[in-house]
Amino acid sequence: MHKKSLHLPKKLFHKSMNNFCKRNSEDNTILTEDQIQTLLKNTPFDRDEINEWHREFLNDVPNGRMSKYKLTQFYQSLYPNGKCEKFCKRIFKVYDTDGSGKIDFVEYMLSISITASNDMKQKLSLAFKLFDKDNSGTIERQELVEVIQSIYDLTIHEKDFKRRIDVNEFVDEIMEKFDSDKNGHIETEEFLNGCIENPSLAELIIPY
Repeated sequence: MHKKSLHLPKKLFHKSMNNFCKRNSEDNTILTEDQIQTLLKNTPFDRDEINEWHREFLNDVPNGRMSKYKLTQFYQSLYPNGKCEKFCKRIFKVYDTDGSGKIDFVEYMLSISITASNDMKQKLSLAFKLFDKDNSGTIERQELVEVIQSIYDLTIHEKDFKRRIDVNEFVDEIMEKFDSDKNGHIETEEFLNGCIENPSLAELIIPY
């Protein structure tokens, strides 16, 4: 699978993922016009590039439905020295919107955007969804601990690893700087503003 850079949908946090992932055919190997239009609107790729991605996706997943195991294999190829299982378990849950245990092509394209997007604001919007494990619209301290640990495991040999501190200590710092109203959890705007105002912290919690 080639690894061109992807961009997240601009208003990803504000839309249900189901709107992006509606299936217009029972045959998951067919890329429908609606799906193409979705990707044209929400990624930087043109029609030919989308079709190329789709061909390569089907080379790896002939039935058009990717398992968590296959997604983990893909991330392992991106991070050969990292531990991918926990991170992939979480990101798979975010994108398996129908709970089928498989993700389709559109879901797959979105799932890898968190590590590929060049637009920091878009990247942060998806990261918020990744951290908000219970879909409450807020991030609790324990959610930060669990997801940051999985990111540490994933990117253990990547840049800035030596700068990383103990996870719990790091989470305390994030809560102090991001939770502006001191109510014990981080809301969407607090997360976005906190990352923008503290780029050195953002670099350490967003996987590359």
